Amino acid sequence: MLGEKIRAKIRGLLGLGLVGGVVGIFGGAIWSLVFTLLSLGFFVDVGFWSHVADRVLGAATLWGIVGVFTGTGFGALLVAMDSKRSLDELPLWRMGLFGAVAGAAFMPVYVLVRFGVGPLLDAPLLLLPYMGVFGTLGAMFTSSLVVMAQRAHRAELTAVQEVAALLGGE
Repeated sequence: MLGEKIRAKIRGLLGLGLVGGVVGIFGGAIWSLVFTLLSLGFFVDVGFWSHVADRVLGAATLWGIVGVFTGTGFGALLVAMDSKRSLDELPLWRMGLFGAVAGAAFMPVYVLVRFGVGPLLDAPLLLLPYMGVFGTLGAMFTSSLVVMAQRAHRAELTAVQEVAALLGGE
């Protein structure tokens, strides 16, 4: 049977992957909708809106996969490097770095899974711009996620202290 700490870490990784996927889906859908409407113009044709919906759903799926990969990769780095620290002790710059590494690693892993080792050996420099974009997005996503979690944790602690003060008669 797995220990409680290992189960908690696995739940945390799954949670980060799920949050990353949801953020990726909404971000990809919005991104694709805006750029599709800007590139194609606004038409009232039913076929046009079907085309827009196909592009938005395709981008949302792809970005959802990127979000799951980045969230889970970030969580794995967090577990491996900073599992002893509490939420308030996590330095934001390091969390951004972990997110950048997880985001930048997406493209080489995607190419490796989809096309094999050949493209990575033939033209590895072609991946650098994509790695930069995904690394930047990963850093922004994970830093924002850590800040939101820290704020929620502080608000929860404040609420617990208020309830304890009320129960204590203060």
